Amino acid sequence: MTRSFTRVLSPLLVLISGTASAANFTEKCPDLSACAKAVSELTGQKYIFESTLKENMVATKNLDFTAENAEILFTYALNASGYSRMKLTDGTFSILRQRDARDQAIPYVKCDNHTAPVLPDTWDLYTMKYQATNAEIVEHVARNSRSFMPANSRIIPDVLTGSVLITDTAPNLKKLYTIIREMDVKVTPAIKAHWEKQEKDGQARMRNAPSEGGPSHGGPPPADAKSGRKAD
Repeated sequence: MTRSFTRVLSPLLVLISGTASAANFTEKCPDLSACAKAVSELTGQKYIFESTLKENMVATKNLDFTAENAEILFTYALNASGYSRMKLTDGTFSILRQRDARDQAIPYVKCDNHTAPVLPDTWDLYTMKYQATNAEIVEHVARNSRSFMPANSRIIPDVLTGSVLITDTAPNLKKLYTIIREMDVKVTPAIKAHWEKQEKDGQARMRNAPSEGGPSHGGPPPADAKSGRKAD
């Protein structure tokens, strides 16, 4: 009886001990500066950053911070705060504002309709080159993809090579790849006519849009807010 009870209890004690010793994310990462140091302790990576890196993130108490998930959680926290890490050498990174980081030597991946980009699970910035099967679609792809991209991202259609260059986080690039593949179709006369109509409609809306601080072009003057009378 005693031996049987011990065999059952021992794995439970190991499990409880391991859970109790796991570090909580909020405790280890009260701000990004402390988080970088915590990641360094867990993974051996080295980080260089400005002393003003103080943005903070919070999490529920049951979110453990371990060597296995440290990079994903840290790079997500950086991205959510408008930062990104940039690789300097193997195991050494700098931390920069995303608006500055996107002009640095960002890792570069290629893909096409048949070959997906090789991207990590972290929230690091990458530049992805999508080589279109149908070169005519690249400008259409760029216009429509911007709706699925954050402000600090960048997308450039290259009509000469029939490709699209996108700088964004790895998870966003995975999402965009799926979307772009579905848009990479042969351009029929009907599709081309639809694009031309969209472009004309967009130009018409811009011409008819109200000017800042004034009424719409050719429209009636605005009504007085209190009396309802038309303004002089």
